[in-house]
Amino acid sequence: GALRFDSGELAGNWRDPAVLGALAIDGLALPGFAARHIRSRLRMREGTLYLDDLTVQAEFGSARADVELGLFARDLGVLRTSWPMKVRKAEVARIELARLVPGMAGTGELRNGQFSLDAKNWARTIAGSAALTLRDVRTGGEWLDRVQGEVSFGGGKASLVGGRVQLHGARESGEDDVTAAGSYDLTSQQFAAEFRVPLLPFGRLRALAELPLHGQVGVAGRLRGSLRDFEGEVDVQLRGLGWDKIRLGDGEFHLEKRKGEPAVLTARDNLDFFDVQPGSEIAFASLTKLTTLAL
Repeated sequence: GALRFDSGELAGNWRDPAVLGALAIDGLALPGFAARHIRSRLRMREGTLYLDDLTVQAEFGSARADVELGLFARDLGVLRTSWPMKVRKAEVARIELARLVPGMAGTGELRNGQFSLDAKNWARTIAGSAALTLRDVRTGGEWLDRVQGEVSFGGGKASLVGGRVQLHGARESGEDDVTAAGSYDLTSQQFAAEFRVPLLPFGRLRALAELPLHGQVGVAGRLRGSLRDFEGEVDVQLRGLGWDKIRLGDGEFHLEKRKGEPAVLTARDNLDFFDVQPGSEIAFASLTKLTTLAL
C-alpha cells in the first residue's frame, strides 16, 4: 500500500512531540483484511494517538469513527505494556455479509458505536455497544427482511439484546417477528441464546416451503454450547398440522438435548391423529444438520 502524511506540524520536545496532520493510506493489504482507502486527521500528544474522523473503505463495506490509542508513555522511547483504545461515534455502513460469513447474503450496518478496549488483548477487554441492523438476509434457505437489536460487549462476551427478526413478507406491526437474545464468548467460542417464534403458517418458513406441510408452528427455546456440541430445551406448538393429504391435528411437544447426546422428544399434548412414543429421539451432526429422527 501507499501512505501519505500531509499538512504535518511538529512541535514540542522530541521525546514527547505534538503532531498534527492528515493521514492517507491506499491499497492496504494485511492477512484477513484489505482496505482500498483510509483517511483521518491525525494528532499525537503525550504518547496518545488520536485519529479524528477516521474513514475506512474496505472490501466488506465502509466505516467511520473517532479513535484514541495510547501507544507510548510520556517518552516516545517507551511503549506502553497495554494499548488502551477508545472508539467513539462508530458507524459501519452497508457491510456485505457474503464477504464476512460464508453462505450468508445481505447487508448490515452498525450505528452509535461506543467502545473501549486494550488493543493488545481486545477479545477479553472490549466493552461498549452499538445498534445493529441487517437487511435482506438470506441464509440456510430463509429470507429475512430485517434483523435488528443492540450488540453489547463486556466480560469477554458479545451479546445481542432485544433482537427482532422480520421474516420476508411479515406484517410491519411486528407481531410476526421472531425475538432473540443471547451471548457469544469471544475466547471460548461458546454461545447461549433464547428465542421465540410466534405461531406462523409453515408456508412462511422458506426452508420448509417445498415440503407438503400444512398448519401453523410456534417455537420457544434456550440453547447453549458450541455449534457442534450444544444443549438446550425447545417447546414446539402445532396447530392444524397436516402432511400432504394426511391430517394430524394439534399438539404440543418438548425437545430436550444434553451435550453429546441425542435430543429427546416428549409429547405434552399428542397430536389428534398421531402419537409420539416415549423415548423418541432426534440426532444432530451440528446445530444446523439433522441426521436421525426416530419417533
